[in-house]
Amino acid sequence: MKISEPAADLAVAAALLSAREDAPLPPETVIFGEISLSGALRPVGQMENRLKEAQKLGFTTAIVPAGGKGVSVAGMATTEMADLAAFVGETFGAG
Repeated sequence: MKISEPAADLAVAAALLSAREDAPLPPETVIFGEISLSGALRPVGQMENRLKEAQKLGFTTAIVPAGGKGVSVAGMATTEMADLAAFVGETFGAG
């Protein structure tokens, strides 16, 4: 699989972890962010626009990288994660 969009890094990692742990991700949650080589989660461009589009598609919650300058969309609960270990711990109860 080749992915050229850095914002898809966290979503792909979430899908792989979900399959490994046999634990489904919440269907109402959108996940995006870039993962650095050290495992830190980096904000991506157009975060507010991405959240607004996700909301139009029916998503009600989002998991995004911390440091996105407090980007939020009214009516959408947003959880910020600093690194991949925090994401794994919060989402799958391990880390």
